Amino acid sequence: MTKIIPISRKSTTERGSQRANLWLKTDSKMNLITNGDFIISGEEGLLSKISESLRLAKQTIVISTARIDSTLAQEIVDAGNNGVRVYVLLADEGFDDWLKGDSKEMAEHVLCRRSSKEIPSMILIDGETSNPKGILFQSGTALDRSLRVEGTAWGLSLNKQQASQLAHYVSWLFWSSNGPRSETRCINHLKSPQDTKPLQASLIPMPANTEISLRAKNEGAKFFNGIRDIEEFTAIGFSAFDLREIGGVEIDRRLHSSLLTSPGEVRSGTAAADSNARKIVALVASDGSKGWLFDWLPDAKMQADHQIALRLDAKQAKTFNSIINKSVAKAEWNLMKGVALSTLNEGDEVRLENGKTQVQIMENQTIDLGTKTVTPWSRERLLEFEPHANTRPQCEPLAKSVKWTWTNAPPCTPKDAKPELIERHFSEAIQKAKKTDKYIRERLKTHNKKGEKELKNLNKVTGKLSDDIRLTSELKAWCTALKEAGENLKKFEEEGDSDIERRKKTKPIDIPEVPEENRPSVGKLLGHGKERFLEIDSWDDFDVAEAEATKHNAELCATRAVLGRNPE
Repeated sequence: MTKIIPISRKSTTERGSQRANLWLKTDSKMNLITNGDFIISGEEGLLSKISESLRLAKQTIVISTARIDSTLAQEIVDAGNNGVRVYVLLADEGFDDWLKGDSKEMAEHVLCRRSSKEIPSMILIDGETSNPKGILFQSGTALDRSLRVEGTAWGLSLNKQQASQLAHYVSWLFWSSNGPRSETRCINHLKSPQDTKPLQASLIPMPANTEISLRAKNEGAKFFNGIRDIEEFTAIGFSAFDLREIGGVEIDRRLHSSLLTSPGEVRSGTAAADSNARKIVALVASDGSKGWLFDWLPDAKMQADHQIALRLDAKQAKTFNSIINKSVAKAEWNLMKGVALSTLNEGDEVRLENGKTQVQIMENQTIDLGTKTVTPWSRERLLEFEPHANTRPQCEPLAKSVKWTWTNAPPCTPKDAKPELIERHFSEAIQKAKKTDKYIRERLKTHNKKGEKELKNLNKVTGKLSDDIRLTSELKAWCTALKEAGENLKKFEEEGDSDIERRKKTKPIDIPEVPEENRPSVGKLLGHGKERFLEIDSWDDFDVAEAEATKHNAELCATRAVLGRNPE
């Protein structure tokens, strides 16, 4: 008998030629460099530019910063000695450091106040005149010895309009901000800072203008004048989500290039990402005609919405375009479009196009699909069947080759299927016949030669019986032989040579009722609800079983024992 056994199968899908858009980690890290009006900290960079600006002051110097030390003390003292009024606005902790620091010489020439609000970092020269100048620094920049270190901060030289508008804003911060405030006007005040009196006059934070906004997102197109006419943008310092909409425009659909703070999904242009991009947040037209600088005020809530913005002129916009394009080439992450999987190397750090999903590059991946029920089924189908690609699970996105393994198995009868009526009738009849057969044989053996003769007659019939009786004719012949043998046994028991003790052991002979129809010629007929199943266990029975299943309006299945066999 050739038992039905599940079949193990495998196939391989080569994916090296497939292409994908991926964020690939590089060995680089962007570093901002001085470019025109954009100056990076260092002895010969930003610090030198600040010193030069302070020496050019004729009427006023306004300094707004997180902290100040003696690094620029000589320039400030010289300005004071030349009759220049010097105003310094410090953040809360910076003012405390001012009181206990090495600022004694400067204190005689400076009016220094503690701010009750978040303040920008900047220097404004002659801001109230017709020729104002200034430098706007990276958010949170301190005017201290850290400026000697290259790359710790940046500064942007302001044009006249920008310097004038920022002078108004800083003046409002200096004179009219509410909250706990104190000031120093001389050395003695360092030990006992003076409380400031509320200003009687009412000042506005910022007059209407298109140069500076403290609520740019709310003002929309009103502040971002001309943004809808820009065909392509370059951007730095934003997240991909931020670029979905600025000034009422879906920026990420019009990008020429972008340098994000972290990998993310953008819908146009070349893209890169670097954590250092957080240092500067700017959006400019790719032709350098205009642009905007954001987040130069250290207010986390306002920075989250990019509410603080400075409009860039054409010269500044071109500078930022150059900065962005140079930085993109040296970024920590690059968005690679249409990359063939075969060109990727195992071990490279990669993310999918959305920038969030980290994935692994794999030369080979093995996926077991488990047991697959093959319908319709045959021996050839079990050997050849392969699951359709659409029914298979997703492999690793960057697997270059996928080996699929699975086991083909025939359909099996439901676990709780029960024998059909004809099977039950045959089973009950055969069990009863076997019991009766055993009893008669035991009794006939007690009747010597008469019993032996009768046993020979019974053996002639049972010797022809099949191991698995399926025909009513066969069962009927057996039952008839049992009936005759039983009748003869009764005669033997009732004859005179039968003793009383033997008669007491005699039982009535129970002959089973023979079913009216045959069992299927192969297999076993089972039922489950309204469905019928003909189960087989051997390929030898398959062809006959197909015809029998049709005859009995049943589905051909394998026995459940097949599922427990080791596949070949």
